[in-house]
Amino acid sequence: MGNYKSRPQLSCADELKKRISEGYAIVRSKLNDDIKPKFDAHTTLYFNCVQGTSDEFASQLDQLECVSDEKIGVNELSLLHLICIGACEQSEKIRILVERFNNNNEIITNNLVNQKINKRRKSFLEQRTKNGYTPLHIAIYKGEKEAAITLLDSGADPNGVQPSGVPPPLHLAAMTGNAELIEILVSHGADLKAYDFVRYTALHCAAYFGHEMAVKELIAAGADPNACGSVHDRPIHISAGKANPCILKAFLAVGADPTLEDDEGNTSLHFAAKTGHSSSIGLLLSKAGEKEEIKKQFALKTNIYGDTALHSACYMGRTDAAKQLLNTIGSEVLSMVKLFELIKMNFVKENLFSETPLMAACTAGRFELVCFLMRQPEVDPNHQAQDGHTGRKIEKFFWENYIWKESSEGEKFSLRENLLKGRSL
Repeated sequence: MGNYKSRPQLSCADELKKRISEGYAIVRSKLNDDIKPKFDAHTTLYFNCVQGTSDEFASQLDQLECVSDEKIGVNELSLLHLICIGACEQSEKIRILVERFNNNNEIITNNLVNQKINKRRKSFLEQRTKNGYTPLHIAIYKGEKEAAITLLDSGADPNGVQPSGVPPPLHLAAMTGNAELIEILVSHGADLKAYDFVRYTALHCAAYFGHEMAVKELIAAGADPNACGSVHDRPIHISAGKANPCILKAFLAVGADPTLEDDEGNTSLHFAAKTGHSSSIGLLLSKAGEKEEIKKQFALKTNIYGDTALHSACYMGRTDAAKQLLNTIGSEVLSMVKLFELIKMNFVKENLFSETPLMAACTAGRFELVCFLMRQPEVDPNHQAQDGHTGRKIEKFFWENYIWKESSEGEKFSLRENLLKGRSL
């Protein structure tokens, strides 16, 4: 008895999103650290890289015997990094520096020598800071379009293998929402199918961070709206759980399939119901089909735990979403008699944890939602699940462990207290 006690608090997709949030927060932190260089001693050359004019920078280079790829400062910054960090004529300085580097390594007609020189030039362009970022990463993070173009035209690779925890340049542009830089990177061969450290594509990233123009630019460039993440989560799954219907519309308009499931069997409707976004739920149901029966079948799809979208809404206490879903599937599904009919049609009356939508609402401890469901004539408040528990047992367990709410009148109460007062079950 008591399967509900073992229910995981987070799904695989939730765990992944937590990793993404933490991972990209670290990315931002490390990039912010890199673009604020710390030097033991400032030289005129370093100053001219960051703030000087291109003529002043060229004059300083003339005093060097050769262009070195030596790194400086505690962040291990190259001259290219310093130029990208700066804010004065970066593109021209990059062109001058790369040209001087090429002059120091005159190309000989011997193919083998040419290969070695090209390899060294590539290494020069893709030097990394202590945190693992190239000059191209720095330029993209700062939104320096001209600097990024010059680096790419000079031979910087947008598809280079990245160290652990470092996203590809295209993902960085998606994270910052810079549609212009996305277009530039794609035109220079950036791989739309490349994965980051959590196996997200750039389109996943743009959807996750809620950048509408970046999403549309990636779609226009040919990104797959049905691409899989590490747990078969799709970009549409992410957008369905975000309060941005414009992005969801963009995905649906180019053929994103709302019925596709992740590894736990969740569809985009489960994610929309879980977060309670009514506009997203409406868009997904309308895309499922014009016939009410087709919409109903979509809304009744279950994940591996036996949860319908209604269960997902009830577990999170999303009253408006629950009402919206019941308008589609009909409140008769709350009836035990009707549910027994549905089980014969490969639907289930209870999920894996032996919980009906009412029990799910009790688990969430949302008094308003429990009251709404209790007002439905089809609901049996005394229904006993397969493992023997009832809604009262669920609320008792979660009251003792998790639940304490504050009413709109300011009176603090728990779901348990309201039940004991006879205001529900």
